[in-house]
Amino acid sequence: MNRSTPVARLRWPALVAAVVAVSACATTSTTTPSPTSSPTLSGTTSLSAVTTTAGGDDAECLTGDLEFRAEGLAVVGSGAGDGVQISGIRWRSHPGCERVVVDLLTASGAPASTIGGFSVEMQPERGFIRLAMPPEVTTTGVADVIIDGGLAQRVFVVRRSDGSLAIDIRAQSPVPVAARALVVGGPSRIVVDLRPAGEDSPLVVAPPTIGDRVVVLSPAPGPTEYPLDVSGYARTFEATVLVQLVSAGRVAAQVTTTAADSRDAWGAFQVTIGSGPGGALELLVGEASAADGTFDGVTITLEAP
Repeated sequence: MNRSTPVARLRWPALVAAVVAVSACATTSTTTPSPTSSPTLSGTTSLSAVTTTAGGDDAECLTGDLEFRAEGLAVVGSGAGDGVQISGIRWRSHPGCERVVVDLLTASGAPASTIGGFSVEMQPERGFIRLAMPPEVTTTGVADVIIDGGLAQRVFVVRRSDGSLAIDIRAQSPVPVAARALVVGGPSRIVVDLRPAGEDSPLVVAPPTIGDRVVVLSPAPGPTEYPLDVSGYARTFEATVLVQLVSAGRVAAQVTTTAADSRDAWGAFQVTIGSGPGGALELLVGEASAADGTFDGVTITLEAP
């Protein structure tokens, strides 16, 4: 993934929804209040917003007047809550939209009654939405979820280098999506609604490379330059991540690093290759087999000057 692409920053007001009815499925009937103030924009990048329209009970993820955004950073809520563990991630498809629900537990194992402030960042060029969880949410009972949706493809729970947890919702296709996030209560949980974005929304130009045990966010296949930053997350044996740069069939550079987790969540990693050969290259990211030492991971084709 090319990290040189700037991501616009947008702050929305805290979004909190009150539960009207609670069901065992991934969606709940909610009443969503209007934002208390207009969104403020920092920077000069134009943001595309899609205003929701009223829908029926079969399209709860389109009801209410909270805006969907295709770019930017939203901050939802503030302070600390009693939810400290991610206990489950659910998904449901509705006509024209999809809903992802994150369930949380307290330290005693009860459903959370309050959720602390968190942020939601749209990364349209990479094709995913990232939830930076409240700092008190330090453990998880789920590492990833495969979704059979038209908009969402997979959800990853990621332990970042500072020990905090994030949730990445990966889009299904190159078609951009817009999203909104809110908190519903009884018990409290995080809801992320997805819908197709407008035609003028940013396209997915650098999707992550996803393997069975490693996800590479940067670099994306194609032209690259040195220093070469390699980042992503993994669930490799003992959190060891092997990075090799191959030119003309020979290993030109090799780096081994340790991901931030490998048991409860996917662990973030980042390494830098300062210099290397030009021309056609292959970047291998993964691990060496404990049985015979063969490489197991993903291969990304690059072209360096």
